[in-house]
Amino acid sequence: MATALLQPFALTSLTAKTAPRFAELLDKHGEDWCRTLLQQWTSERTAYEAPDERLAWMSAGLAPLCQALCRRPESSGGPGMARWILKEQWTWLLEHTEPLEEASAKEMKKELARLSGPVLAVVESARIDSEVQRSIVDFLADDTDHLELLRLGLLRAAHERHGSNAVRAVGLKSLHTRCARDLATRLNAPPRAADDWSIRSPLRCSCKLCGKLKAYLRAPRKIRLEWPLAKEGRAHIHRAIDSQDLSVRHITRRVGRPFTLVLEKTPVLFERDAAERQAWETELKWLEETAGDF
Repeated sequence: MATALLQPFALTSLTAKTAPRFAELLDKHGEDWCRTLLQQWTSERTAYEAPDERLAWMSAGLAPLCQALCRRPESSGGPGMARWILKEQWTWLLEHTEPLEEASAKEMKKELARLSGPVLAVVESARIDSEVQRSIVDFLADDTDHLELLRLGLLRAAHERHGSNAVRAVGLKSLHTRCARDLATRLNAPPRAADDWSIRSPLRCSCKLCGKLKAYLRAPRKIRLEWPLAKEGRAHIHRAIDSQDLSVRHITRRVGRPFTLVLEKTPVLFERDAAERQAWETELKWLEETAGDF
C-alpha cells in the first residue's frame, strides 16, 4: 500500500522539509525498500523529466536533504541513505557532462552555467562521503577546456551563495588557486599574431575526412581550402563545422564532378580570440579580488 501511494511522487519531492517524513519511511520499511522506491521514481520519470527540473532540485535541495538525514543516528539508516542519494546524484551529473565534450563552445558555456549550482551542492554534501569527495577532486582536476569553465563557475556560485564571510568553509581554496594560476599562465602567453589563422581543433571524429579538416584548421598560414568532394563527404564536413560553430565559411561550388567544397577561415577567428582573452582578464581580476575570501 505504501508503494502504491508513493508511486506518483518524484525524486524532486525530497527536500529538507520533507526529510522527516522520509525518515519515518526509513524507520518503517528500511533502507532497501527506500532505495528501491527512489530508483523507481528516477527510472519512471527519466524518459520525460526535463534535466532542468533535476538540476534545480540538486542546486536547492540536495545539500539540505543530506544534512537533515545525517542529523539522525547512524543506526536509523539516515546517514547511509544520505550517502547513497549523494552518490546517485553525482553519478547522474557525471553522465550529464559527457556530451559536453562534443558540444560547441556556445552550447558548452550555456550548459556549464546550469551545472555550477548542482556541482556546488554535491561539493557541499560530499563531506559525508570521502569516496565522492575523491571523485569530485579527480573530476575537477582534469585539464579539458570545459572543466576549466566549470571550475570558474563553481567558484562564482559558491561565493554568491555563501558570501565573502562564509565561502571559505566550502573548502575551495586549492581550486581557486589553480584557476588563478591557469589564467595567469594563459595571459602571459603572447596574443595571437595578425597572420596566425590556426584554429584549435575541437573535433573528435577520427575519419580521414575530419583528419584533413583538422590539418587545415591547424595550419597557421592556410586560409582557404578548395576540396573536390562527393555529396556525403561534403555533408559530413558541413555538419562538423556547424556543430562546433567554427569561424570557417563553407560553400559548395557546383561545377564539375565531384562538386568542390570551398572552406575559408573568417576574421571572426580574431574577434573571438580577443573576446576570450578579455574574459580571462575579467575572471583573473575577480579571482585576485576574492582570494582572501576562499
